[in-house]
Parts: sequence; structure tokens; C-alpha cells
Amino acid sequence: MRSFSLFLSCFFLLSASAQDGNLGLDQGNADVKNHLLQVDLLSLAGGASDLRFEAGLNERSSMSIRGVVLEEDSLAASFFALSYRMYPIQALGNAPKGFYIGPRMYRGSIAEMVPDGDEPVGEDEEVEYEWNEVVSGLGFGFETGYQFNTGFGLTVDLGIALNVSQQVIQFSGEGVDEAFTRWPQPSFGLGWRF
Repeated sequence: MRSFSLFLSCFFLLSASAQDGNLGLDQGNADVKNHLLQVDLLSLAGGASDLRFEAGLNERSSMSIRGVVLEEDSLAASFFALSYRMYPIQALGNAPKGFYIGPRMYRGSIAEMVPDGDEPVGEDEEVEYEWNEVVSGLGFGFETGYQFNTGFGLTVDLGIALNVSQQVIQFSGEGVDEAFTRWPQPSFGLGWRF
């Protein structure tokens, strides 16, 4: 739940700065569109909801926040990432557009549903369940890709990130394991620039 609160806080901060208009972009031009809202089609194909909001910070950089949530019958997973993207080679004033590269920080977790420990008193009482976090990780990464923007606002983001983290793993009734992990995360975002 703390991860979701952090995600919402970052989203509202980025939204507030976007509404304020004080991001250092061409403020004399009302047609400048430097904010994106996207969904990742690869995650959607896997059954997870994956939303991304990106706000241009200046002519060559942006900040992106991403949240992924998946809930099945007895498992739930969440992933939240905060990224700083640099757009180094295209014309000034075009961020977020073109080739990007940058660092990211993320938090991910997987929880399983387990009995809450209270035994039912009678035959008619059902066993109550609660969520128990079994895998949690906090890490850093690096991402690169290319953001395509059409003249009418449609955006396509093709990218890949390499994530590195220290994870804590503990399933019900088992000991605690710690693991150093690294894994790639491809993305295929489709969204709108505003």
C-alpha cells in the first residue's frame, strides 16, 4: 500500500507541475504538448493494467511514472517505476520525442492469499483470507528506447529497461531468502500527447 501511495504522490506532483506550466518549455507557444499518457500493450496482452504518465521537464528531458497492477485468484502483483529520461539527439524543444536514455527506480511486490489464522468455529463459517507479501524488491535500472509522436497526438514508445534489485522472498511456512536479481523489461506503449 505504501508503494501505491508513493505512486499517487508522484503522479499528483507531476500533474500539478504540468498544470502550472512552469516546466521551462516554450511558454509563449500555447500549442506545446509535453505530457504523455500511455498504456503498455505487452502488459495488457499478459492481463496486467499498465499505465504511464510522462511530463516534459525542459527541452531535452522528462520524468515518467509507471504503475502495473495484476490480480489473479490467489496472487496479486504490483510494480511502480519512476524514470528520468534524457532526449539527447533530437532538435531542442521536442522532449518527450525521439531517442531517450536514462535511469529509473522501482518497487515491485507479489502477494499471495493465505488463511488469516483463525479457525472456523462452526460448520457454516467460512475461512477468512488475507494478503501476505511473498516477494518484494526495491531496485534501480536503466532504460532506453524511441518515442514516436504523430502530428495529431498519438504516441508510440518502443523501449527496453534493465532492472537490478535486491529481493526478499518468503512463502508461507518457509524461511526468508534474499536474492540479487536483474531482468529486462521490454515496453510497447501506445498513448496520447497533450
